[in-house]
Amino acid sequence: MCPGGARRLGLVRGTTAAMNGRGHLEQRPAYFFVDAPERPVAFEFDGPAWWGRLEFEFEVRLPVHVSAGAPVRVRFGDGSETIASDLVRVPQPGSDGEGLPVLPGTSLKGAARAVVEALTGSCEVFGPGRTCSSCAACALFGAMGQRGKVRLGDAVPVVESPTLVTIDIGQRYSHADAPKRGRRFYGLAPEQPEARQTETLLCIETGERLRCELGLAGVETPLVGALLAACGAGTNGLSLLRIGGGKNRSLGALVCEGVTGRVGPDLVAAIGPASRAVDDALVEQWIEAAEKHFAPRFAEVRARIDAEYRRGLP
Repeated sequence: MCPGGARRLGLVRGTTAAMNGRGHLEQRPAYFFVDAPERPVAFEFDGPAWWGRLEFEFEVRLPVHVSAGAPVRVRFGDGSETIASDLVRVPQPGSDGEGLPVLPGTSLKGAARAVVEALTGSCEVFGPGRTCSSCAACALFGAMGQRGKVRLGDAVPVVESPTLVTIDIGQRYSHADAPKRGRRFYGLAPEQPEARQTETLLCIETGERLRCELGLAGVETPLVGALLAACGAGTNGLSLLRIGGGKNRSLGALVCEGVTGRVGPDLVAAIGPASRAVDDALVEQWIEAAEKHFAPRFAEVRARIDAEYRRGLP
C-alpha cells in the first residue's frame, strides 16, 4: 500500500451488500438465458464494409470491478484499512503511484461478443475440437485461425483520479440446475440466497466516465450495427453493457453516452480527407442494418435482454 494513495485515488468507504447468511430464502439466480439456435446462422453479406476508428464514452451505472488477480491494501480517510481484490491498472506517465485503473479491452470485447452472439444467432462453441468460422460473431471478432475485424482498446477513466469504492459482496456461485446451452446474461437483482462468505472488491464508482477506442478493419455494415447495439450505442442499442465481476450481486454496468470517430469504405479513405465523421444518424443506420439483416432474431433478443435490464434500473 502506498501511504496517502487512497486519498490520491479518491477512495471512499463502500456499502456492504445485504447479507442474511441463513440460506432460508427461495433460490433465485441472478441470470437469465437466451436460447442458442440449433445451428449457428452463417453470415453472408454483399455490401459495404468500414475501416476507421471509433471512440466510445461510457458512464458507470453500477460499480465495476475487473480483477487484477491480486489483493491490495486500501486505506480510508478515517485511518482504517481493508484488503480488497484490486482492479487492473496501467502505469501513469510521470507517476510512481499504483497506476490508473482501467477496464481491459479484452474484457470489453468478451462482454460485447456475448451479446453479439445472442443478437445474431451465432455459434456456441465449447468443448474439444469444436470450432466455427462462418457465423457473424466469428466473422467480427475472429476464430481459431481467423483474424478478427475489430479491436477494442482499454476503457480509461476520463479524469486522472477516478473515485473508487470498496464493496463487500457474497461470494459468487452458480446454480446446479442452470441450462447448459444458450447465452447467460445477468439482470440487476442480486441472486438469492446470499452466500455466507464475503469478498471485498475494489470498484470504479457509479458516475465515473471512461473512454475507449474501437478500430474497424473491413467490418460489414450489419456487423458494425450489431457491435454498436451490444455496447449500448444509439437509441436502439441495449440500455446497459454488463461487464466484470459481481454481476450476480448487482455490480458491473456501463451506459454508452456517445460514439464519435471517422470511417471510410477502405483504409486509405478512413484516414484521408474523404473520411466520414461518425454521428448519431450513422450510428442509427448501422444498427437498423443489423436489425434488418438478422431479423427477426435481432429485435426479439434485444427486447428480451433489455426488458431484464430495465426492470432493475432506477
